[in-house]
Amino acid sequence: MVLRKIFFVCVLFILLFPALGSSEVKEFTHEVEDVVGKDQSQEAKEKYLVERAMRLALEEAGVYISSTTVVTNMQLSEDKVTAMTAGIAKVKARDISPRIDENKNIYIKVKVIVTVDTSILDKQIENLAKETATMRRLEEEVKKRASLEKELESLKKDDIKRLDQLNSQVIAIEQERQKQRIFREEQALKAKGELNKVQIERLNKEKELQERINKEIAEQEKKRREESEAIARESDRIKRAQLENDQRLSELARKAILKKQEWVAVDESLSIKQIIEESKNIKSEIANISRQLDIQFEKNKDNLNNVFNKQIELTVPQFPPDPGPKGDFETTAEYDQRKADHAAKVAEIDAANRRKIDRLNAELNYETAEATLDYLKQTVSILKDFVNRFNVLQQKAFILPEEKIEIELGHPDADKSLFPMTLKHAGYSIETSLKYADRSKADDLRKTKQFLHGEGTFKIAENVSVSYKTQSIFKLIGSLPTLIRGGGKVGSGVAKAKLFQDSDKNDVSYKLVKVKITHPAMDKPQEINLPEPNKFSEIEMYEKILKESIPEAKQDAERKKELFLAFDNVKKQDAVVVPAPPAVQQEKATKPAPKGKKAKSKKP
Repeated sequence: MVLRKIFFVCVLFILLFPALGSSEVKEFTHEVEDVVGKDQSQEAKEKYLVERAMRLALEEAGVYISSTTVVTNMQLSEDKVTAMTAGIAKVKARDISPRIDENKNIYIKVKVIVTVDTSILDKQIENLAKETATMRRLEEEVKKRASLEKELESLKKDDIKRLDQLNSQVIAIEQERQKQRIFREEQALKAKGELNKVQIERLNKEKELQERINKEIAEQEKKRREESEAIARESDRIKRAQLENDQRLSELARKAILKKQEWVAVDESLSIKQIIEESKNIKSEIANISRQLDIQFEKNKDNLNNVFNKQIELTVPQFPPDPGPKGDFETTAEYDQRKADHAAKVAEIDAANRRKIDRLNAELNYETAEATLDYLKQTVSILKDFVNRFNVLQQKAFILPEEKIEIELGHPDADKSLFPMTLKHAGYSIETSLKYADRSKADDLRKTKQFLHGEGTFKIAENVSVSYKTQSIFKLIGSLPTLIRGGGKVGSGVAKAKLFQDSDKNDVSYKLVKVKITHPAMDKPQEINLPEPNKFSEIEMYEKILKESIPEAKQDAERKKELFLAFDNVKKQDAVVVPAPPAVQQEKATKPAPKGKKAKSKKP
C-alpha cells in the first residue's frame, strides 16, 4: 500500500514537472537619463522618459519571448510577439530621480522594471493555436484592407498619373486580348489541320510585332514614370513648365515610334493598294502630330509668358519714405539738400527697377526663341521616320497588267526613222515616238498596229487636284523671318503655300512612270521613261524646316541670348548717372567760388 502511494506521487511529480519548469517570472530593467531642455517642462520630460524606458524594456522582453521554445515553435511574426508582450508584461516598479549638475542643468533619470510571466504566455499560445484559422482570416482581411487603402490612395493622385494608370490598364487588357486572339487562331488552325507554312509565318510575324510593341510600351511606361517623378521634384516654375512640355513632346515621339513598329518591310509581298493605304495613314499621322506639336508649342509659350509676367508684376520698387516737412532748426540749405538726396535715391531705385524689368523681358524673348528652336527640332526629329518611309514607298515601282494603255501610231517620219506615237491612260495623253531600223518590219508593224501592247510601270503620287489647307506650323515657317526681324505682318511666303492636306482629303493615287512597248514584229521591247512623280507635300515641308527654318531660328536664339547676357555684363562705370534736381543745380551754380578761382556758370 505504501509502495503504491509512493508510485502515485512519483507519477504525479513527473506529469507536473514540465509545467512547473516552464513557468517562470522574468524581470527586465531599463534606465534612461536625459537633460531637460530650455523649452521643455520637467513634467513633460519625465513623461517622455518613462514612456521611452517602458518601450525599451518591452522591446527587450519581446526579444526574450521570441527566444522561448513555445514561441519559436509557433513561428510567430514580430508584430504578434510585440502584441503578446504588451499583453503579459507588467510594470513592477519605476523610479524617477532628478538631479542638477554644476552648470545648473536639470537631469532626470528614470528606472523601469518590467516582469513577464511565461505561464500566462503558455495559455495565450494555446489559445492562439486554437484560433489560427481566425488569425489567418484576420490577416487576409488586413491585407485586403491595406490593398484597398493603397488603391484608394493611388486614385487620389494627380490627373496625369490617374490617366497613365488607366492607359496602362487599357493597354495591358488590349495586349492580353491580342495574345488570346492569336492563340485561339493558332489553336483553331492546328485543330483543323490547315496551319500551312504561310499562315505560320504570318502568325509568327504578328507575334514578333506584338512583342516589339509590348517591349516598347514597357520602356515608354518606365520613361513616363521617370519624367513624372522629375516633374514632381521640380519646384522652379519655369523648369517645371519646361519639363511638362518636354514630357508631352516625348509622348508624341513615343507614339510615333509605336506607329513605326507597325510598318513592314517594303518588298514584293506589298501590293500597290497596301502602299496607297499606308501612305494615306502616314499623311493623317503627320497632320495629327503636327497639330499636337502646335498645341504644345503654344502652351509652352503661354507658360513662359505667364511666369515672366508674374515676375514682372512682382518687381515693384521699394522707395524710401517721404522726406517730410522742414524742421524748426533746419536751415533752408539743409532741407533742400535732404529733398535732393531723397529725389536722387528715388530716381536711382526707379532706374534699377526698370533695368530688372528690361532684363526679364530680354530673358523672356530668349526663352521664347529657344522654345521655337526646340519646337522645330522636335518636329524634324519626330517626322524624320515618316518622311523616310514616304521616300521608300514612293520609290517602289509596280507593274499593273490590268491597267490598259492605248497606243495610237501616227504616220511614219522617214527622215528620223520613227513613228509618232500617243499613249493614253486614265484620260491622260502622252506624246512620244517609236523608233525603227528595218523598213520592212516597220511596214509590217504599221499594218498590224492593233497588236501593239503597252505594259505600264507605276509609282504612288499625291493627287494634286485635292484641296489643301494651311496648318499653323507652316504659318510659323512663313512668318519666322518676320518674327526674327521683329514685328510686322506675316508675309505671303510659305505661310500661304497650302502644303498640308486636309485630314479627310489626303488622296493618294499612282502615276505612270514607264511604258514597255512590245509587238511581234519588234526585235526587242522598247521602254519609254516618263517624268517621276512630285515629292509629297509633307516631304517638301520637312525639307523646308530642316534647311531654312531651323538655321533662321538658331540665329535668332543666339542673337537674343547675347542681348539677354548683355544685362549681366554691364560694368559699374557704365551704370546710368541720375541727374540732380534743378533746385540743387541752381544752388551749386550760385555758390561763390573759392579765392583764387573764377566761378563757372552752370545751366540749371
